[in-house]
Amino acid sequence: MKTLLRGSVRAGLLLVSAVIVLVAGPWRLIAQGDSEPATGGSEASAVLGMDIADAVALAARTSGEWEYDPGSRHIFAEDARVDYPLVLPEAEWRRLLEPSAYRILREKGTERAFSHPLNGNVESGIYYSRATGQPLFSSRDKYDSGTGWPSFTRPINPDAIVYIEDNSLFARRIEVVDSLSGSHLGHVFPDGPAPTGQRYCINGEALIFVPDGGEPPAIRTGE
Repeated sequence: MKTLLRGSVRAGLLLVSAVIVLVAGPWRLIAQGDSEPATGGSEASAVLGMDIADAVALAARTSGEWEYDPGSRHIFAEDARVDYPLVLPEAEWRRLLEPSAYRILREKGTERAFSHPLNGNVESGIYYSRATGQPLFSSRDKYDSGTGWPSFTRPINPDAIVYIEDNSLFARRIEVVDSLSGSHLGHVFPDGPAPTGQRYCINGEALIFVPDGGEPPAIRTGE
């Protein structure tokens, strides 16, 4: 009887482990104690706390050279209050976004690996937030990570992204959200290629891609 009970417990633990792996997929969860810090430097996005007009002007940058240091990022605690410039009622977000986009951007959902066309997109252009219309990533920094989600080595400008500690799924990760509205994009991991060593693993449904020469989306201001 005891042997049978131990076998049942062992089988239950194996099943739980398998579910975690299936949910996490190739995201390669960062376990507690690994090299990526739970809290980083002091450089948070400058748009936070700004008037929406000033924040949009700062967040809209798509050109210019800047030095990217992952160690300088400020990572907010999971329960921190963050002062995003664009604040809308959830009913308004539901009206503005398709259900699949709302689930990811506003409910922190995740699309299936290899399910979105932007994962394999190799055109030159810019990737914008589907929630706000602000530029987030450049095709220059996109690479094939093999994980099944669009992956980038860095944001398009230093104020595009806000970082938040995420302790869900029994592991420590760093969530990335757009800086104007705090809408969920994905996570960043310290296993990317040179020169940054970072992998911004982003849901394609959270993005709008505009090829070079195309018309960018209007940035949402809530007016």
